[in-house]
Amino acid sequence: MNKVTVKIHGSEYPMVSEKSKDYMIKIAHYVDEEMTRISESNSLLSTSQVAILSALTVTDLLFECSEENDKLTKENEELVKKAEKPNQEVQLEMRKLKLELNKKVEELGTKQTEIDSLKSELENKSNDLEEMNPLKKEIEELKNSLAEANEKTEIAEKLASDFQNKLYDLQLKNIELEQELNYIKASGKLLK
Repeated sequence: MNKVTVKIHGSEYPMVSEKSKDYMIKIAHYVDEEMTRISESNSLLSTSQVAILSALTVTDLLFECSEENDKLTKENEELVKKAEKPNQEVQLEMRKLKLELNKKVEELGTKQTEIDSLKSELENKSNDLEEMNPLKKEIEELKNSLAEANEKTEIAEKLASDFQNKLYDLQLKNIELEQELNYIKASGKLLK
């Protein structure tokens, strides 16, 4: 327990509390200032009247602060509820996009293998072209297949890139929502 003697409206009072001495002095100083203000505004008031009017003023302030605190606590709870729902939706969307991205990356790998295989086959056919002129038609078909495979690869790469961009945007949004939620939680703790 902390003990301190404070002076309020010209009289000394001993204070005992678990609060710090500085805190007790600060409270006593506030009460002293309030009583001095009321006393100076009407010098005909007795000390007990000044004390009662000071108590009413401080109580009024306490009630206002309590009402404001209740209002802010309610608003904070509503914000926390609102923040939780979008966060869950974003996480679900991120999971879907990750699955789709993995699928597209797998398709891209398959297409790249096909392209490599077709290139290798084309090189082999090109070497044999001089010896086997009749294979010219087959080479043209392989070139067409290669062109189609390249187009499919470009499409797959674009899809993969789009999914990565969407995933990145969702991750940023998730981080922003988490920061907002942490701020709301922190604000809620400060209000208590």
